[in-house]
Amino acid sequence: MPEKCAGDGGDIYVGTQYENRPMEALRVRIPDGYWVRGNAHVQNVGWQGWATGSYIQIGTVGQARHIEAVSLTLVPFS
Repeated sequence: MPEKCAGDGGDIYVGTQYENRPMEALRVRIPDGYWVRGNAHVQNVGWQGWATGSYIQIGTVGQARHIEAVSLTLVPFS
């Protein structure tokens, strides 16, 4: 799967529209100097708990559980 990148202040949209293909997992990699903090609300599970680092994966793989909501925050690494 191709990687998507955006410059400073740029937006990236992931997933599909009008295709009835729910998203199950999301991986995020952030450049040096920052961390990303993320959490996913998963179908029939609830909020998973926060993952923090320069590379995170939220959601599930192979369980056919949809991501219903996502929270992402960019955090300067100190």
